[in-house]
Amino acid sequence: MEKTKLTQEQLITKQLEVLQDTVDYYSKDTSRRAIDEEGGCRYLTSDGRMCAVGRCLTSESIQDVLDYEQEQKTSIAAIEAFKYGGGKLKSEYSDLQECFNFWMALQCIHDHEDYWNKRGLSKWGIEHVEDVKQNIKKGYYV
Repeated sequence: MEKTKLTQEQLITKQLEVLQDTVDYYSKDTSRRAIDEEGGCRYLTSDGRMCAVGRCLTSESIQDVLDYEQEQKTSIAAIEAFKYGGGKLKSEYSDLQECFNFWMALQCIHDHEDYWNKRGLSKWGIEHVEDVKQNIKKGYYV
């Protein structure tokens, strides 16, 4: 049986939920961000931290993404890998599989050092998250 596609309104609601969950997760402990020694994002760090998109991928996708990241030398490997078929989202996120611009916006929040401080989102981070929320509500990422 084929899964029913979400309406635009449902996709917007789901994107807002994922955004809030991601912000809450990293704000609770900013050391959870998957940032390497050079300040770059990694899908999965040696100590098990994951990027914003990485947290949403299936465990089966881990090796595909890591291989792609190593081969392409890119910090957006998780997004590119599932965009091109190498990575799949966990079932609770699967309705957003093709919302690439949403995942890019979410990953940008994770990656940008100026958006975070030790307490969570910085002033710039709060402003950027609000901008992303407004874009979600306008349907930009659907």
